Amino acid sequence: MSAGPSSRLTLGPRQRLKQTRDFARLKAQGRRLGRGSVLLNWAELPAGGRSRLGVVAAKRIGGAVVRNRAKRLLRAAFRLHQTELRVPAE
Repeated sequence: MSAGPSSRLTLGPRQRLKQTRDFARLKAQGRRLGRGSVLLNWAELPAGGRSRLGVVAAKRIGGAVVRNRAKRLLRAAFRLHQTELRVPAE
């Protein structure tokens, strides 16, 4: 039951937001939605662009173990559904 390289969904280094300037640009130019402890910032993709993800967890979520687990779960959900995020829902 191994997936071939073309059907394998990964979250490589090019799909991760890590630098402060990337988060600042997204916050300034993108859209924002907050629900409970989750805050989403996003921007429209350029033609042919790939979805990217950056996760920041505040201390109010819990200790380091809890924050890392929350980030890991969010990255896994993004990885599995990244193809669905390319097309806006209507």
